[in-house]
Amino acid sequence: MKKRVIAVMMMVMVTVAAVVSGCGTKTSDNSPKTENRDDEGQTAETEKKEYVIGVAPKMVGSPYWDYANEGCKKAGEDLNVRVELQASTTASAEEQASIIDNYITMGVDAIVVASNDETTLLPALERASEAGIPIITYDSDVPDSDRLYCIAGNTQVGLGEMMAAELVDIMGESGEVAFMTGSLGAYNHNQILEGYKNILKEYPDIKIVTTVESGDDQQQAFVNAENLLASYPELKGILGVAAGETPSAAAAVEQAGKSGEVAIVGAATPNSVKEYYENGTLERTVLWDPYAMGYIAVKVAVGHLNGTEPAEGDVLYEGGEGIKIDEDKNLYIGTTVFTSENINEFDF
Repeated sequence: MKKRVIAVMMMVMVTVAAVVSGCGTKTSDNSPKTENRDDEGQTAETEKKEYVIGVAPKMVGSPYWDYANEGCKKAGEDLNVRVELQASTTASAEEQASIIDNYITMGVDAIVVASNDETTLLPALERASEAGIPIITYDSDVPDSDRLYCIAGNTQVGLGEMMAAELVDIMGESGEVAFMTGSLGAYNHNQILEGYKNILKEYPDIKIVTTVESGDDQQQAFVNAENLLASYPELKGILGVAAGETPSAAAAVEQAGKSGEVAIVGAATPNSVKEYYENGTLERTVLWDPYAMGYIAVKVAVGHLNGTEPAEGDVLYEGGEGIKIDEDKNLYIGTTVFTSENINEFDF
């Protein structure tokens, strides 16, 4: 009888051990693996949980951001990680800070964020750093945070200088110019404005009349442009900082019957402005590929989690350029000047 009880107990123990060793969470192929050894020195591979990347873009619902968000999601699919993407339909820094706090509570593996306001967002990012969560910024930086890299098309000041030089080339070296920005609190927008001023101060006969803010709301940007045209009837140029400002300015100028009279240069997705190239309202716009920017931001985050850091000249997106990295770990993916000759070559 005793022998039978012992035999049964041994069978139960073997069965339980088999069940326990067979349980686990299925993870991505790129997750780190650890080895456990049993009492007889045999190795058993245990896989880490699937990475979760918390993405906080400036907003959802605009062509630029929807396209950038698609890039983030595609990177998640290609790299076998879960991309959790949360944002509001308005560029709210306060709501964005709440989203980051939510990601901290969730225990995401990394945070990828495009800041609506560097000051408002800093405390939330400090809490993320204290929780040991690596941070990647893209499009708009929070330079005083512990972020690892900032992904952008070009230096923001350099981008502003490029656009202002294009405007002067179109409108000439005299006249009134207005700036249209998405947010006066966004680091990247203010850096672009600085670039505008660097170039325009070289032309004493160009007068900067005002800077108007839309809150990254394209309808508000249109109203702002209408007001500019009404308030400054001699206006000769508009510089649009954010991707929503330029098409709104073009629509207002066209509606006012001033196409060809008021020069407009700014950031814009090609598909949002092609019609204004056709009717002569626009001649030049500037932008990087927002889809590639979102893709690369997630890819850099995942690479860091796997112990791989980007290097100068790396091509991180199929068909893209080799990246440039400066001493502050700003990672530049390249910028394009769109003209009537090349704009139809792009579809985004």
